[in-house]
Amino acid sequence: MDAIKMREVVQQYRILLGNIPPLAGPYDRPPTPRKAIAHCAGMLEKVETFINEGTPEAWDKANRWLGFLQGVFWTQGTYTLDQMRDHNRTAKEESAAS
Repeated sequence: MDAIKMREVVQQYRILLGNIPPLAGPYDRPPTPRKAIAHCAGMLEKVETFINEGTPEAWDKANRWLGFLQGVFWTQGTYTLDQMRDHNRTAKEESAAS
């Protein structure tokens, strides 16, 4: 996945989460499904910040945070693993997978 594709995925997830307000801690208890999704809403802007930083360390963080988001989406039944794998594929990777 490249930065352009990651921005597209972040935008797709922004649309998915719509008007869900970001959750501000505390994070000392297991979340309800609604709180987990609200936490994800708050993470999207930070993922985009990491992408824009353009450093290898920030790129690694963007990937980890995106993985966390996708893990929550999977456990909540929002997307399947196959769907999210497709989200992450660039056009070149999609054509090679066909």
